Amino acid sequence: MLPQILDQVSTIPVAQAIDGEPIRPRRIYLVRPDHHMLVTRDRVRVVRGPQENGVRPAIDVLFRSAAAACGPRVIGVILSGTLSDGTLGLQAVKQQGGIAVVQAPPRS
Repeated sequence: MLPQILDQVSTIPVAQAIDGEPIRPRRIYLVRPDHHMLVTRDRVRVVRGPQENGVRPAIDVLFRSAAAACGPRVIGVILSGTLSDGTLGLQAVKQQGGIAVVQAPPRS
């Protein structure tokens, strides 16, 4: 239900990613539970690979695939997360010339 909920409040269309579908500009893709989302040069992949950092989906998987496929055109954004999930993926984005953005933790 999350794609439908977000689609109602977003000005950008929101959709559940379908394995092999072409990547469209100005669209938000969400992956179904218990699957990873990967990016190839022009397609979205949805796979049920092994857990990473104890989770599936893992943002590291998405960021690494996007960095490998799209290099400096990638912007990786971490707003919150589970332990270190996203750290290695953002490193891959930076190594390929992309931009990494991380939310500052709240101050106590």
